[in-house]
Amino acid sequence: MFTIQVQQHKLQRVVNHEISLLMRIEKQQEFPHFVDWCLKTLRALGRIYNTNMTEITVRNVNYTSEPVIFTWTNDSIPTNYCPIEEIDNLYKMLTANDRGDPRQELSLLLGPELRVKKVTKHGLGVCETPQVPVTPPTNFSPFLRNPVDHINATVGELLVFKVPDDTFYDPEDTDSRTLNISLLTADRQAIKPSNWLQFDSKNREFFGIPRKPGRSEYQLICVDSAGSTATDSLEIVVYPAPKMHYNVEFSMTIETPYDTFVNSASMQRKFIEKLQEVFGDRNASFIHTNPFKQKDHSTIVTWYNKSLSTLKCPHDEINHLESMLRNHQDRGISSRVSGIMEPEFLVSKISVLTVGNCRSKTIAVPPPPHEDVNVPVDEKSPEASADEYQYLMTFILPAVIIAVMIFVTAVVARSWRRSRSRGPRLRSY
Repeated sequence: MFTIQVQQHKLQRVVNHEISLLMRIEKQQEFPHFVDWCLKTLRALGRIYNTNMTEITVRNVNYTSEPVIFTWTNDSIPTNYCPIEEIDNLYKMLTANDRGDPRQELSLLLGPELRVKKVTKHGLGVCETPQVPVTPPTNFSPFLRNPVDHINATVGELLVFKVPDDTFYDPEDTDSRTLNISLLTADRQAIKPSNWLQFDSKNREFFGIPRKPGRSEYQLICVDSAGSTATDSLEIVVYPAPKMHYNVEFSMTIETPYDTFVNSASMQRKFIEKLQEVFGDRNASFIHTNPFKQKDHSTIVTWYNKSLSTLKCPHDEINHLESMLRNHQDRGISSRVSGIMEPEFLVSKISVLTVGNCRSKTIAVPPPPHEDVNVPVDEKSPEASADEYQYLMTFILPAVIIAVMIFVTAVVARSWRRSRSRGPRLRSY
């Protein structure tokens, strides 16, 4: 990091002359920026005046017209009176005659990229003479240097995109911060205040939370100090959020009218940025919001934290995040939340609901019967009777039938064997 400090020249008020070179740039491709040919001119003057250029102060550079003009003063001559002879000597070192035609040495030092057409001199201050009014140069329009072209966004997630400083360039307004940049629709109409996407002209930022996927076209307009314009046509594509099996759902009820909140992109951005501050996140990339809900005169904002694991239940992380939102003792809203969210958002309720892998499986315990209600002990509901009948027909009855069949088969087999053993026998003699 370093600082460049520009101060007024110490001889600014006592300058008594100016010398100008009127030139034509013959090889524009050799000079990507006007500073390049200015430096070449400055070095040539240093060679002619036999100085290290510290005595040459550049007063003006006009590169917006033809020919281009490079104007300077020489600080080596006296300033407490009008040194006409010294000024004339400086002028004659560059010219071949009184008409201001350049000397061959000057042409050789600047050529072939630059061609000097004329050298002029003017007296200032104590040497000032009436001057012919100079026609102001023609204004050049700004032009698109690095188009934005395309921006991606995701449903339910805050989009903040800053337009780069080098998107537009203007020859006169070289400081891009002096250019006025605004965003219009594709047909060059103002964006409605209720639109999800808005543009901060001061900070040159797109921002908003898209609610549904789609494509939209806009025009980024740049206006310079003279009113000339340049345009960048761009497209914003909103993609649906990827399907995630989240394990915890956070919600916050704020006492802000639903219609006011849902139609204000700046209010939604402010809410997300405050929520980001509550959790101590560097940005809002981990926050994915569900559609906003209305409850009476309030608004319910529900969101998921994308940084939490979806494969297993992150109990410790959930408890840590919940501790930032609610008090441990009474489970009420923490003072940290109130201190950050207010006064813009008055929070009336906070909810942390475990879902997915963190869903708690509880057994419902029936309430004790009322004293006035008599429930017979042996009374069975129709559902219980049906279940017992189904169990009897499916398991008990087939088992009994199989047992009976096995018993009968055993009896028959025993009787048959006994009948064979009692049959007639042959005697042997």
